[in-house]
Amino acid sequence: MLIILLLTSVIVLCLVAFTKLTGERETAIGMPRNIAQYVEMSDGTDIAIDIWFPADIQPQQDLPVLMTMTRYWRAEHIGWLQRAAFGAGLLDTSPDESTIVNALNRRDFIVIKVDARGTGASGGDRQSEWSPREIEDFGEIGEWAARQPWSNGAVGALGVSYSGNTAEMLATTNTPAVRAVAPLFSDFDPQFHNAMPGGAFNTGFITQWGQANAALDENDICLLAQSPAWRCFLVKWWTRGVKPVDQDRSGKTLSKLLEKRRSNNVLDALKTVEFRDDEMAGADGLSLKDVSPYGAKDQIERSNTPMFVLAGWMDAATADGAIARYMTFSNPQTVYLGAWSHGGEQDVDPFAPTDTSPVPSTSEQWEQVADFFDRHLRQPGRQAPPQSELHYFTMGARTWTQTDVWPPAGVDMVSVSLGGQAPKQEVTYSVDFDVSTGGSTRWHTQMDRGDVVYKSSALADGPRITFETPPTESAITITGAPAISLKMSTTASDGLVIAYLEGVSPDGDVVYLTEGVMRLLHRRTSDRQPPYQLPTPPPGFWREDGAEALPSEVFDLRIDLLATSVELPAGYRIRISLAGADKGLFDRIPLQEDATWTIVTGDADTRVILPVDGGDSAMREAFAGTLPVFSLRN
Repeated sequence: MLIILLLTSVIVLCLVAFTKLTGERETAIGMPRNIAQYVEMSDGTDIAIDIWFPADIQPQQDLPVLMTMTRYWRAEHIGWLQRAAFGAGLLDTSPDESTIVNALNRRDFIVIKVDARGTGASGGDRQSEWSPREIEDFGEIGEWAARQPWSNGAVGALGVSYSGNTAEMLATTNTPAVRAVAPLFSDFDPQFHNAMPGGAFNTGFITQWGQANAALDENDICLLAQSPAWRCFLVKWWTRGVKPVDQDRSGKTLSKLLEKRRSNNVLDALKTVEFRDDEMAGADGLSLKDVSPYGAKDQIERSNTPMFVLAGWMDAATADGAIARYMTFSNPQTVYLGAWSHGGEQDVDPFAPTDTSPVPSTSEQWEQVADFFDRHLRQPGRQAPPQSELHYFTMGARTWTQTDVWPPAGVDMVSVSLGGQAPKQEVTYSVDFDVSTGGSTRWHTQMDRGDVVYKSSALADGPRITFETPPTESAITITGAPAISLKMSTTASDGLVIAYLEGVSPDGDVVYLTEGVMRLLHRRTSDRQPPYQLPTPPPGFWREDGAEALPSEVFDLRIDLLATSVELPAGYRIRISLAGADKGLFDRIPLQEDATWTIVTGDADTRVILPVDGGDSAMREAFAGTLPVFSLRN
């Protein structure tokens, strides 16, 4: 009897929820809130889109359009019972009625979600991620949207991660209707800000990303969910995969499309890429520069499209990308650099409890995005040209600061010798290739948008070289990109040098602040003009500049650490740690050789350069009037 009663209750609940949800799926004027259809491109390819209208849209009301193009499915296909469950609140949001879409609809924007060419329900083949043809499609859809009777003719583009890049690249099409874009948590330089920072191949991320893309392209729900065979039927009950368009409700057209689809293997495409000018395998001669926002500087600047940018201090290197764009592109930009993981859903301030909510919250972030598009799409051309501004969050202090220049005024680069005032000496280190920073790092969050938590145990004394200052007398604020300069040699023909900036509490807990990676192959500076600006010109990473290390040859190596803004409390020690591997993240280099380093300390060429708010005066105050003395620990 109890089982029958429970089943009856569930059925009633689902029917009520379904009735409620069905009503909500229509607008106030009786038209569907959601229309899924194909838009034919100039080459005859059908691209699948979902159009989401505000529930309270009025007759003859013309509204601005916000578009997002993704290679991760614009929507999932779920049945009526699953929709009832979603409507009953069993999950926070349904896949096709996301919180973001609803939030933007409530702000009176029409939202269009697009399956990129060769993905989801869209036709065509993929040349590469962010290929020129894919971006051209996006421009054509923007022109189409601007001509529709429900549009006011003004179009914006936005997106997180992959779709943040497509939003920015849309500016290259110079589509007149596109008035503003918002690249959020995107990779300005996907190669050296994510796939291979400093030339270190980010195998963990690329492998998982490639496998997920393959599962999406094959519409393999069970593989995507990493579900064992015994649970696969439940997964397939919950969702049938990519959503077909309305005129293909049976999914026959989609099934035929999927049968002949060729999935891009990202790992294979990138595995042979070492330099900025290397071509990707199977991409018809394209390099990563050809599909990156920084490589489209001239076209994007020519559009003068205003940008709204969010990036996280510990979200791979998205913050460095946002800074590089801000310093390089002339487009009006509003930039926020926060203590966020990928997507802005987690607070990553290492001095705050792990359950701290992000500031601002994710809902407030989306309200800021909507405010930006309000300014540019409601009455275009009637407002004063926007001024660029950058806002950054200082971790530890938990404060926001606004600046119009980077580095911010008042920040000075303070150079301190590693080894301090001790005589010059040589320190040897046998590289331990099993050292690891754990499984919740800045390089992991791009896959699952999870929190970034570096455990003190993973950073504690171990098989690394460390240098420490005495405890500080007062707090020190570091804002910008620290750097390490080494005079060293190695017994191997190549290698990685990973430098970590850390704080050590009076109790001995180690707090990760930031890091930098450099493959020795890329150690030479280039005579070419750098592809984008940074406070310190980055290595060129061009093939012509590559150089193997000669065993026992002494050379200078500069490692630029990823930018940050953090207040180190009084009583903490500053620590520099050096390692030659991070197992589980980066490919082992060299693969077959052991490696022993010799680092010269006490030399003017072996030092740390810290961007300190207040410069030398802050350092003197922090260390009671004396320069810090680094002590060596091996």
